[in-house]
Amino acid sequence: MRVDLRAVSGLDVALEGAALALVFGSDVIHPEGGLRRLSEVGVTLEENGACGPDHLYTIYMDVCRVQDHTALVDQ
Repeated sequence: MRVDLRAVSGLDVALEGAALALVFGSDVIHPEGGLRRLSEVGVTLEENGACGPDHLYTIYMDVCRVQDHTALVDQ
């Protein structure tokens, strides 16, 4: 299921729920998402033997609209 996030994010972006990934419009600069897996972060959890799906979430850094990129890079 795809969820439109434009109203809450201000960006042309949607959540592709089954893939735990974001889908960006052509006016959005974004890196590839980095998958966070239970097998990688399990040692940092309070319950060290926690179980669940291996793909926990996908993280995206430095996402912005094309017209905002120069201002953000200059910071």
